[in-house]
Amino acid sequence: MSLTIPHISRWDKKWRVVFFSIPDQSEMKSTNKRQELRNHLLRLKFIQLQKGVWIHPFPCKEIVEKIAEKLNILDYIKIGELINFSGQKEIVEKFKILLKRRRK
Repeated sequence: MSLTIPHISRWDKKWRVVFFSIPDQSEMKSTNKRQELRNHLLRLKFIQLQKGVWIHPFPCKEIVEKIAEKLNILDYIKIGELINFSGQKEIVEKFKILLKRRRK
C-alpha cells in the first residue's frame, strides 16, 4: 500500500496524533498488525512519542484510517489533533526538515 500525506503549503500549528493499542497476535489470529502499522507510520514520517502514540504535523486522518481499515484494526486506533504539549520543542526540531520542505 503506497499512501502519502497530502502536501499543504503552510503548517497550521496542529499536531495529528495516532493512539493505538492492538491486541496480541494470538488474540487476533493474524500477522503482526501492530508492527505493520508502525512501519506505515514510519514511512509517512510520523514520530513515536511513546509506545502506541505517534505524531505528525500535517492532516492525515483519512490515510491512517485507510491503513487501519486494510489491516482490520480500525477499532483499536484513535486519531486526534493536539495544539500544544510538553516536549513539543524537541518534536518541532525533529520535523524541521519536513516543515521546511512543505513551505516551498
